[in-house]
Amino acid sequence: MADLSPLDLVFSETIARHFPNARIEDGVVELGFGDLKMRCEVNGSQEFGGGRTVSLYMRLWGGAAGPAPTFISISGYGDNDHNAVITGGCNWACTFGPLLRAGLAGEQVPDLPVTHATVQGHAMAVYTDGLDRFVGEDAPPGGVGPLMSRVRATLGGRPWLSDRLLQSEALPVLDPHRPTILSVFVFEQAERRIVEVKVNGCDWPHGGRALADTPGYQGPGAVLLRELTVVTPLHPEAPTPPLARDLLARTLAGLAAPLERGPRAAARWPGWAAHGGALLPPLTPEALAEVEADTGRLPGDYRAFLTEVAAGGAGPGYGLLAPTEARTRAAVEGVPSLTDGAELEGDPEGVLLLADAGCGVTWQLVLRGPARGEVWASATGSDERYHRAAPSFSAWYRAWLDAAIRDVAPWIHWNAAACATASLLSNYLERLEQDGLQGDARFEAMQAGLRPGAIRLTSGGHRFIEAGAGVPPCQGCVTLVESFGLGADAFAIPTAADEPTPEVAEAPSPPPAAPRRSWWSRLLGG
Repeated sequence: MADLSPLDLVFSETIARHFPNARIEDGVVELGFGDLKMRCEVNGSQEFGGGRTVSLYMRLWGGAAGPAPTFISISGYGDNDHNAVITGGCNWACTFGPLLRAGLAGEQVPDLPVTHATVQGHAMAVYTDGLDRFVGEDAPPGGVGPLMSRVRATLGGRPWLSDRLLQSEALPVLDPHRPTILSVFVFEQAERRIVEVKVNGCDWPHGGRALADTPGYQGPGAVLLRELTVVTPLHPEAPTPPLARDLLARTLAGLAAPLERGPRAAARWPGWAAHGGALLPPLTPEALAEVEADTGRLPGDYRAFLTEVAAGGAGPGYGLLAPTEARTRAAVEGVPSLTDGAELEGDPEGVLLLADAGCGVTWQLVLRGPARGEVWASATGSDERYHRAAPSFSAWYRAWLDAAIRDVAPWIHWNAAACATASLLSNYLERLEQDGLQGDARFEAMQAGLRPGAIRLTSGGHRFIEAGAGVPPCQGCVTLVESFGLGADAFAIPTAADEPTPEVAEAPSPPPAAPRRSWWSRLLGG
């Protein structure tokens, strides 16, 4: 079976046996409900207390869980690896499978407790269960169950630690229209505590702050507390109120904090450096009136964001542009004619510039016509097409936040393979191959040749970007060069002080890609 080791197959089959309609297809467990899919992997084993322990990894996606895989893990214990995998898989599926049925597929599951709570101002149904373990030579006085209850109570879990988290200020912005999968793991030993919180499968280190002021464990051995929670909106179709500025600021601070493996994708590329995760002050009534004198009354959700949250700052691409900047209003007149996927023709009209995405691409808020209030990407400099990005400003901004929290990159709405960077790298590798380099030697030569600042992008000019002006790369192109072992510093990132340069390109060797119709890339010598 595709991509499955013998132990991976045992794990997959163990999970599938717990769901009557499940099947395994091309290495993926199709759970048989809610259009949910799961890939199972045994990620190593080691000796433990005279037996074996295995690390079991799962990636869940589909249906209400969304297209981005959610990472979930558990440990299995047994007298050998095979039995440890079965034990761990059975424990996980029996304990947490009902949560998936209820929270992600909307099934009525007998005996599964559900609570209703207001989370970040939204009415939610909360499904939680736990899987705990005591590690020690001697059983604790009174038994393991009462000990676990006492430890949870000490940590503020009444009964669940996730309840404390959901009512704290330690979590990022949660999506009010789709389920959130929250996992909590706590290792408690005398004078030692490890807390791991994941939001939709990605670590959220700030989550541990919710337990920071609780007493430490002083009992025998060590306790391991594991919880999985599915938080489901009770009214997913309800209008979304504006984000609270303080909640958004805390979320941005959490995104800037590095994970163990390094910075998140959203925070390590040049777009984040442009705004630093900071928000501008909200617009004053006077400033809003000045903007709307040009634009007409703005769509309600964007208007509320400007006046209650921020005029600009941290956001998609290189950050939200304040509408008080003159160039954002350069195309507010007229009624746009927009068709998703259609080729660009002429300058945009009837739109407000929201953000620069890089590579000459812009996101625009439609001000008039049937698409009023929607956000569209105008991919000048890339695939040269219009792309409907979101039905509203709020949906667009929250989708960016969700992708950043999940550490999903790149977050783009166009075909980055059509950007000049892809053609440039292809031509570069082809020239190296013509010079006799093959395999890894080509990539090593490219990494040595493309020094920091070697790739410079310039604009052919359009309504929002002056001809000859330097433009930064889009996140798709940064992701591409990183896949070749290069850093984002391979690009020369223009600054506000940069002046447009004449339409002249140097011709070092290897040569750059052929110029595109509206912009091009060039390599600088030296």
